[in-house]
Amino acid sequence: MTKESLSDALNIFYIQSSNDKIDLTIGNLYLLYGKGLSLHTYEDQNIDFDNSLRGIEFDYNPDDHSRIFAMLGKTRFDFRSNPAMPVADRWIDTKAYSAGYEIDLDNYGIFQAFVLNQESRLDESLLAMYYEERNDNRIG
Repeated sequence: MTKESLSDALNIFYIQSSNDKIDLTIGNLYLLYGKGLSLHTYEDQNIDFDNSLRGIEFDYNPDDHSRIFAMLGKTRFDFRSNPAMPVADRWIDTKAYSAGYEIDLDNYGIFQAFVLNQESRLDESLLAMYYEERNDNRIG
């Protein structure tokens, strides 16, 4: 396997700038919105899984009880059709953007409004494999 570009050699990178009210991150985004129910990206090296997005995240905290956030990113999720294969042979391209507002109402809990738009493009060979299995009329 040869490394042909900088993105092939770099696995994870990010640049982050923070002050009292604003956080800005550019690079690989590992996100957790809505306690993980709205959006959760993470890496697990034990099972060769990483669904992080490469993009930009912006957080604005006007006070201790509220937060405004936005994210824009894309990723290519590579995976193997057979676990015995040494390298990935299938992929899914994903583009996503989101924005939201979160407020902590001390005695009443946390309220969150969240909008997420996600667009995925599947590997053509993955689609062909699915349609072949679905249209197989053999018995047994």
